[in-house]
Amino acid sequence: EEFTRDVWGKSAYATSLENGTFGELLEGFFDGDLAQVAEASRKDDNSHYSPNEIGGFLDAHAEQGKTVHFPFCFAPGARA
Repeated sequence: EEFTRDVWGKSAYATSLENGTFGELLEGFFDGDLAQVAEASRKDDNSHYSPNEIGGFLDAHAEQGKTVHFPFCFAPGARA
């Protein structure tokens, strides 16, 4: 609540992770392999993404710089 009241939308907030913590996060998300993260994720109806859908995510990310968001991700790092 204090953060939202005093900081959110009013100033930039920057921080960093220690190397060990960053390494653990990276490992937990397949060393940043987007295809593997997508394969470990589900749609809102709990079904898997198809290979074509995953290919579309990869293309959109690589070619257009689009952010890919998986709210139902079950990669080890998401379950930790």
